[in-house]
Amino acid sequence: MANTMQSTRPVQGQVQDDNAGGGVIAFDDTSSTTPELLEQGLIRGLIGAPATRVIALANTLVPRDFHAPHNHTVFAAVVACAHALVEAGCSDAPVAAERVQQHLQQAGALQQDTVARALIAVSTGAYLPPAWPDVEHLALGMKQARLRRALVVVGEDCLATATASTEEIARCLSRLGGLVDVARRAGVEVA
Repeated sequence: MANTMQSTRPVQGQVQDDNAGGGVIAFDDTSSTTPELLEQGLIRGLIGAPATRVIALANTLVPRDFHAPHNHTVFAAVVACAHALVEAGCSDAPVAAERVQQHLQQAGALQQDTVARALIAVSTGAYLPPAWPDVEHLALGMKQARLRRALVVVGEDCLATATASTEEIARCLSRLGGLVDVARRAGVEVA
């Protein structure tokens, strides 16, 4: 009998089609995975997870870890539903996709086409949600993707100011400190 808590992570280099139409996730190299797939994989894993687990993982993420605002909207609804379950004394109850849909409907968020499509992507189809260790890995992958985006922005800023005034160079360098915090959240130790 197979252990249901066993990781669903493919062998390194192997990919998994999660979106019945071509969504490819390489769990062992999240740097090559699109932010959209990382975010939707994470949300897919949170739907159906116990409310307390959802909240604990959500507390490790910040809105800027999300590349796509529509995915953050769905994520925030999942977290709100988890909080409602905990407040109702049902902390071990799973966050149901129907509850998330109702929350988004009441908030008027489903009127946005991108939010509606994101909810459909994470809550329907013939897929197995990722095992919890994979959900945690996806959260780390999102933090690493945010670090990469921040490095590009700051790097471009540094290049643009390399020939600028000393005041502009100082402004650019002051932004480097924030990268250290983002790097540490992404699991990159900085001396």
